[in-house]
Amino acid sequence: YMFTYNGEKHGLRQRENQKHWTVHLAEYFDYFLKEAPKPDWMEHGVPYLEKGKRDVTPLFKKSTDVSLKTLAEAEDAGSSTKEELLALGDKWWTYAEKNPKFKSRAFDWYKRAWPGLTGIAREKVRTKFHSITLNPKGKVIEGPPPAWGVVLSPGEKSEGLATDETLAHSGKSSFRITPATKGMLVTHHNKATDNREYEISLWVMTQGTKSSALLGIKFGSDEKELKYYPIDLPVDQPWWTPVKIIAQSPPDTTMFRFFLGQTAMKEGTIWLDDISVRSKAGSELMVDGGFEDRK
Repeated sequence: YMFTYNGEKHGLRQRENQKHWTVHLAEYFDYFLKEAPKPDWMEHGVPYLEKGKRDVTPLFKKSTDVSLKTLAEAEDAGSSTKEELLALGDKWWTYAEKNPKFKSRAFDWYKRAWPGLTGIAREKVRTKFHSITLNPKGKVIEGPPPAWGVVLSPGEKSEGLATDETLAHSGKSSFRITPATKGMLVTHHNKATDNREYEISLWVMTQGTKSSALLGIKFGSDEKELKYYPIDLPVDQPWWTPVKIIAQSPPDTTMFRFFLGQTAMKEGTIWLDDISVRSKAGSELMVDGGFEDRK
């Protein structure tokens, strides 16, 4: 059986798709291991135009698992304050300790509570989000990745840059950036074509940042810069978030570079991963956007 979801890659990010997959996975095992009736979707499949439309929420309330049923009913009862949202997230987290496939539901409620959380409660939730991708045995390699550099005056050294193997969206590592007193962080020149539409996408996680206007991409030639596109980053958000913009390269474009105002950060940490610059034709222009190259 193969499941595909519109707009999703290998890992599901949208809550409704996560619920849909969880229910169907349980039905699959119930049929083969518990002699439950064979679900209709296993017998007849699902027409392409109907995929993902099945409402699975009521099935949680019909569960014979009393704890799961109680949680589903608590969701239906409604939660609006940060305390209620946090409490519901904590209940799902506790349930998921024995049923890991439901951890995504805890994170969904934590995301809703996050904007209003402060102090110890906020840091506890941050730690839980980091635990998803944390590799405590990973190394932190100081300095910019090979495809990146810092514009500095002679004799100055880069600050606050590292390839981080402890936290990554995919692969083994990400690019960790903290404030610096000098320099402008940039990528090396990457080839581009003029009068083309490009999709720029990346995954980002932040901690303690105050500004979203730190990153951008510039199209230009060897002689001059032609067009700058800002890329807004989430502020103090402890889960990997996809960011995407569409940019049009102006006439006479021959290359592009990413710029990040490291001196403007003032405080906090940014992690970047899986950066992509792709043309409509599908060709990838970004060199080592996953920060796996150590050469």
